[in-house]
Amino acid sequence: MKKVQIEVFLILAFFWLVFTLNCDKKTTGPDEDNLPGDYFPLEVGRSWTFSCVIPPAGIAQSPPDTLYAVETWTVVDTAILPPGGTNAFAVRRDYSWGYQKTFYVAKKSNAVVTYDVKRDESPLPILPLPVRVGARFISAAHDTAEIKAVENVSTIAGTFVDCAVVRIGLSSGARAPGKGVRGSSQETEWTLWFAANVGEVKWRVASAAWYELQSYQPH
Repeated sequence: MKKVQIEVFLILAFFWLVFTLNCDKKTTGPDEDNLPGDYFPLEVGRSWTFSCVIPPAGIAQSPPDTLYAVETWTVVDTAILPPGGTNAFAVRRDYSWGYQKTFYVAKKSNAVVTYDVKRDESPLPILPLPVRVGARFISAAHDTAEIKAVENVSTIAGTFVDCAVVRIGLSSGARAPGKGVRGSSQETEWTLWFAANVGEVKWRVASAAWYELQSYQPH
């Protein structure tokens, strides 16, 4: 009888051990694929300065490697966009040749989107949310934004690790923030790189124009 009791005890102890080990295992889920950090931080006063290191197609560059242009983005205010009362940030874009343009950025539950003007009815998606490889967003105007990869990026401002690489597909010509200044009206594809807690650090349009971060101020 005692032998049977011992065997039963050992069997129960074995199953208890298996159960405990399984409970200690780390559970996995979709959220674990999300990249940590804010890939488009927005606060009034934050700014980014970009240099165009390769000119757009058709623009002569002399001497070689001369910067074509420099532009600074500054978050200048908050805004409520009609219709619908979308909460957004106003971003002023200052160009080295003296031109100035304001666009608007809003963080929605599934994407960061930009508006050329306050009443822009077709905001452009530039960063799907949450940030993870494979995340994809399609706007009502059929513009697409998809996170294709994660990679390290070197810029004038330094090297940024684990950047989200976003491929943008435009349905009807370039409509980047500021009315297509990323490229000509014929371009329908460009690539953006975002760094955690910094924001956009590099972008490239189909014509080979290449912009990269020169400096940034948190706020």
